[in-house]
Amino acid sequence: MNEQVKRNILKFPDHFMFQLDKYEFEILKSQIATSSWGGSRKLPYAFTEHGVLQLSNVLKSERATQMSIKLLKFLLV
Repeated sequence: MNEQVKRNILKFPDHFMFQLDKYEFEILKSQIATSSWGGSRKLPYAFTEHGVLQLSNVLKSERATQMSIKLLKFLLV
C-alpha cells in the first residue's frame, strides 16, 4: 500500500491523508493491542474518506474494489 501511494502521490493531496507522528502511533498501538514484535520501519498513514476512496482506486484487488463501492454507497446516503 505504501508503495502504491508513493507511485501515485499526486492522487493523494494533503487533505486525503496524513502520516501519524510517534505519539499518535503509540496511542494507536496501545488501543488495538498491537504486538511490538516485528516493528514498523516507518510511521503509518491515516486516510480521510476521500483518501480511502482514492486508495481503493489505486490498489488493484477485489477487496479494494468492494471497499470503493461500499464507501461510495456510504457517502451518497
